Amino acid sequence: PTMASDAMATPTGPSVLERATQILREIQSGDSKPARVALKSLSIFTGIFLIIAGIFGTTELFKSLVYFVGSLYAIIFGLVVLVIELYKLTDSLPALIKTLSAPIKRVYDLIDIYLKFLTLQRGKGLFYLGVGILVFFMGPTDEGTYSGWGVNNVAALVLAVVGSLHVLRVAKEDAAHLGERCARQGTHPGQ
Repeated sequence: PTMASDAMATPTGPSVLERATQILREIQSGDSKPARVALKSLSIFTGIFLIIAGIFGTTELFKSLVYFVGSLYAIIFGLVVLVIELYKLTDSLPALIKTLSAPIKRVYDLIDIYLKFLTLQRGKGLFYLGVGILVFFMGPTDEGTYSGWGVNNVAALVLAVVGSLHVLRVAKEDAAHLGERCARQGTHPGQ
């Protein structure tokens, strides 16, 4: 650099654009940590969004019973999504949320016993896709006529998209927690 302004224009490492491009390439490969983190973050966001949308949707109790029931589904399934996605993170949660660690583990143990397919990536993806489609078609009505989209419909659409990403295994999840209960009991998953 010949001038002081030129010195500022020459970065010592890769530029932000180059780093962002590299991360996007890693996410596209599907078998990288950034891809897994992106999918996990998107899934957690979707669970939270579904709960919030469900809470807002319950205000439609006297206008549309079907939308109200869909909102209750959204809240319950949003909680299930959060339990499934937060289970692996319970040991690294901040102190404020650490109190939720024990209930999350207890509920996940029940899911692991009775809804084993939710512990597998494609199984949980099909569940997310199914719940998203179910809640999506429960639209708000105004005096018996369909009146467009509600917040639940948007959240359900996002959940269906995230479910599709899981089913297609766009980003392959770490399978270390699969069969965890069997390992603790000393049995084989096929028994």
